[in-house]
Amino acid sequence: MPLVAQPVWAQSTRTASITASTKASADSTQLITKKQVIEPIKKIQQLKQIKRPISSAQQLVQSPTPETVPTPELVQVTGVKANPTSKGVEVILQTSFDDPTPKTDGTVNGFILATDLIGKFQTGSITPGGERLPVEVILNTVKKAYANQPNVTIDRIYISAKPNAPAIVVPRIKESELAELYVNPYTGVVLGNSHENYSYRFFSVVYELHYNLLSGKTGYAIAGIAALLMCILSLTGIVLWPGWRKLLNGFKIKWNAHPKRVNFDIHKVAGIVTAIFIALTGFTGFCWNFSDFTNPIIYAVTFTHKPISEPVSKPVPGKTPLQLTDQLKTARATFPNAMLGRIYFPRKPEDALSIGFKLPQDDDENGQSYVYLDQYSGEVLRVDNIFPMSLGDRVLNSFTPLHYGTFGGLPTRILYVFVGLTPFLLFITGIEMYWYRYRAKPSVRAIELSEKL
Repeated sequence: MPLVAQPVWAQSTRTASITASTKASADSTQLITKKQVIEPIKKIQQLKQIKRPISSAQQLVQSPTPETVPTPELVQVTGVKANPTSKGVEVILQTSFDDPTPKTDGTVNGFILATDLIGKFQTGSITPGGERLPVEVILNTVKKAYANQPNVTIDRIYISAKPNAPAIVVPRIKESELAELYVNPYTGVVLGNSHENYSYRFFSVVYELHYNLLSGKTGYAIAGIAALLMCILSLTGIVLWPGWRKLLNGFKIKWNAHPKRVNFDIHKVAGIVTAIFIALTGFTGFCWNFSDFTNPIIYAVTFTHKPISEPVSKPVPGKTPLQLTDQLKTARATFPNAMLGRIYFPRKPEDALSIGFKLPQDDDENGQSYVYLDQYSGEVLRVDNIFPMSLGDRVLNSFTPLHYGTFGGLPTRILYVFVGLTPFLLFITGIEMYWYRYRAKPSVRAIELSEKL
């Protein structure tokens, strides 16, 4: 019978004695019963008091306290199973110390990891245990996973404000190939690697298809233009909606009418219900794909001063970038009451180190305030504080929830599933409307014959 052990070993818990034998009957081959296994309570030592490496499960349940205090590198026990045998109880410990390399078997607290629709792993229930590990420790864990690939670099890391969410480390495998590793922020155990997951690969292709039609910069521009056209069609559809003459008729579908009328009613009702959301989705997509053109316009329309140029590091010959620990101290001094949310590491010698923070009043999971540091000198190059934020920046930041439908929580997320399907429905019904109109239009030859008669 499997038993689940809690990780807090200091609690006074009754447990089955883990001994080599019990006072069973004379028949040594007889399986012991649950009652026979139970013995008087023994003190369960704290994990930090146990010598490592643990050679047997019996060291976890013992009366004397070891004289030697172990090093901080402790064994993390993530699960326990107890199986009755003819000689006692066989205890199987699932630990993070069994293999020097990080675990990527996809199991945490007995839950098997799965991926969701955007390729991120569902890591089960990560139980918060004390303080989170320093970000440097998490990064070193990921680096060990790629120790045999020296060309792999860490591109960024996300630290969620949710206590039960994993830290997401994004290594750059190749110039245009990224992966996502999900790390338990309390134990440092790697919970999963998106690069090894077929579901993630599938949705990565779908994302690239949506983003740039799998055609690089050319497809990126085409997708942006298509988004603008979709926005224009939605706005013109609102103007042409027949419900402006009689409101109720604009929302009715006459299912018993001729197929031509049914097709028209479906087009008008589906269009008017989702038109404004489709227009917003198309407009925000266009602005993103042509940000070099649209951002200055938005700043000008909102009478907002355009932000200064991108911060740039000044490379020093013979000098290597500063350690992340020192850079974090400088960044945290800028936002002392904020929570570390994300770090974007420089890819080029002249790039700045970008560190994001989540302020207490910020609703974003990873925060939207940034400190840009010179990677060589540690000088603060720029500070972007979300509070207060200019009107132009607020408009630009609103594009994300408007495009993805996250502005209203779960209801708008569900709504946007149907909004995303509506353009295809409008495309089909639109072709049908054109086809009916084309068939009803008399041909030039028929008009000539009628005139001769």
